[in-house]
This record gives sequence, structure tokens and C-alpha cells, in this order.
Amino acid sequence: MRIFPTLLAGLLVFGSASVAAAQQAQRFRPVAIMDPSGFERPMPAAHIMIPADWQAQGGVRWNPQAPCQSDVVQHQWSATDPSGRFGVEVLPTTGWQWSTLPYPLPGCDNLMVRSVQEYLQALVQVMRQGATVLDFRPRPDLVAELAPVAGAMQAGDPNRRSWFEAGDILIGYQGPSGPMREMIGAVVLFNVMQMPGLQGTDAFVMGISLPSFAARAPEGQLDFQLADTIRRSFKPDPEWSRRRQEGQRAVAEINARGARDRARQNAEAQARIGRTYGEIGDIINQGYKDRQAMIDRGQESWSLMTREQEVYRDPMASGGQVELPNTYNHAWRLQDGTYMMTDNPNLNPNVDMGVAAERLQRAR
Repeated sequence: MRIFPTLLAGLLVFGSASVAAAQQAQRFRPVAIMDPSGFERPMPAAHIMIPADWQAQGGVRWNPQAPCQSDVVQHQWSATDPSGRFGVEVLPTTGWQWSTLPYPLPGCDNLMVRSVQEYLQALVQVMRQGATVLDFRPRPDLVAELAPVAGAMQAGDPNRRSWFEAGDILIGYQGPSGPMREMIGAVVLFNVMQMPGLQGTDAFVMGISLPSFAARAPEGQLDFQLADTIRRSFKPDPEWSRRRQEGQRAVAEINARGARDRARQNAEAQARIGRTYGEIGDIINQGYKDRQAMIDRGQESWSLMTREQEVYRDPMASGGQVELPNTYNHAWRLQDGTYMMTDNPNLNPNVDMGVAAERLQRAR
């Protein structure tokens, strides 16, 4: 039986307001996900919205010595409510590869993960050992905008195929205060390169996840609408993204040179797969280029997925406008700079909650 809801009968309020009107709304504040040490000064790597009374921790870390390029820059960020029972996480990217050759290629882990569902199942085993998988649902809505990005990687090459897959997995486990439910969502970019081999065609498959998203709550209290709102509010910072790309490419070139040198010295591997060191080096070099392209495209894809936003007029915001996820129908800006979102057209925070607020009008 599928238990991911298609309609929500009611909204769980994660904030502290107790009046009945507040049970039909959610109050958010924008926060920055910081990169404290990647550059000469701390920089915001991304921006995201969380419920107003939640606290955030973590950020972005760099590991230039990571053998897999997707592990060089990692998001490790979370936010929780005051009780600690409700929370969300932005999880690190993951890269892997496998091929039909008997020789494991250097770099990312050699794993046969062939779908987003397989990836999520493997992620659960690492994140939540002992958890029970309750359901899985594909998310074609999250990849609808990404087909051109995958197509650009193929560039008309008949020996190459790239595609995105997205999905959410629902799990259950025992938490410190009782049974928990957690949704983990991922978007994965796959790339397959084929080359003529001695005995047919050799295939090289690479996968990389975008930063994954998780939301948890006590059993019966997981609000999918709220989770999707936070998830869709994630926006990479353009300046940080540009500088990350430059830095990661430099690290990739250093790693690629080292891998080519190791391949040149591995005469035994050359004999096993029937290729010269030059061919092995070409395979490895192309693999590094493909992985870097996948990382670049993956970052671009985060921006594309935030297109499902509503633009509101807000004189207090930079440029006089603000973008908010389209998961709710109405938005208000409160006097303290937070935003209240609701599906109730009659809710008025000024009257119903005694909070000074201005209704935001759509700009388009």
C-alpha cells in the first residue's frame, strides 16, 4: 500500500503559536548556509527558508584531498525545532562509478547503483541503520526542467547518454522519544559512456547525487507540504557557485594528472584489460572531465529546480521583490522580516493573531 499522501487533510504547525488561525499557516525566516573556510573570507553558499523558531547548524566544508570530485565540496547542514523532534537536513553529494572492465577505475567508489531508488536505499543503510523502508515514489516533477541540462552533456555523441532521476523514500525507525518517520529525497544525474573493446563494447557508468534533502518528524506528524516548501526554497548563491566551480576544476585537474600517471605505471592492469597506458589514461581523463561536467550541471540543476517559485512584491526586500516557494497560495511579510504562508485566503495575521503584517501581492 502506498502511503505517501497525494492530498493533505490538514497542516501541522511546527511553530509555537497557539491560536486556531495559526494552525492554518506557517511562518518562515530566510537563513544562509555558510562556507566558512573555502575562500579568503566566509561566504554564503546557499540560501534557504526554515520555520521561524527553528535553529540551523552546519554549512559547507572542503576536502581537496578527496579522491572523488563530488566529495571535494560537501553540504552538511541541518535545522531543528526547539524540541529537537522535527528537523530537516541538506545531505552531502555522493559520486560513484562502475564499468564492464575487470579493472576498477580510480576516483569515486566503484558501486553498481543504477537508479535513484537504489541510491536512496543505499543511503538509508548508511544514514539510518535498522530503519524500515515504508514507501518510495518517483518525482518526475523535479526533473521536468532538467532534460536540457542532461541533453547538453550528450552533445550529440551517440556513444554517450545522460539523464536525471528523482525520488523520495519514506522510512520508519525508533527515535529517542518514540517512533519516527523520515522522508529522504534525492536527484541523481547518470552518465554512460561506451567505447569499442576487445570483446564487444565497454561501458562506463557514473552517477552523482545533488545535495539530498531529508525531513523527519514523530510518527503521524510528518508534513510533506512543509518539507517541500523548505526543499524548494534552497537557492545556491551565484558568486559562491562560480568560485566553487573554478576551485573544483583546479582540484580535478591535479587529481586527473595523478591518475594518468598511476595508469601509465600499471602494466599488469594494461595486460588484464587489453589496453595501452595511453588508452587507460584517456579513459581516466575523460572520466574526470565527465564527472566535473556532472558536478557543474548538478549545481546548475539546483537553480533550475527553484523555478517553481512565486514572485511577490515586497518593498522591504532587495529589488522590491521576493521569491517564495509556490507550495502555499498566500504570503504575508511580518514586521520582524519573517514570512507567513498559508492556503487560507481569509487568514489575516493582523486580526487573527495580533501580529503586524502586510499581505504580499504577486508580481506576475
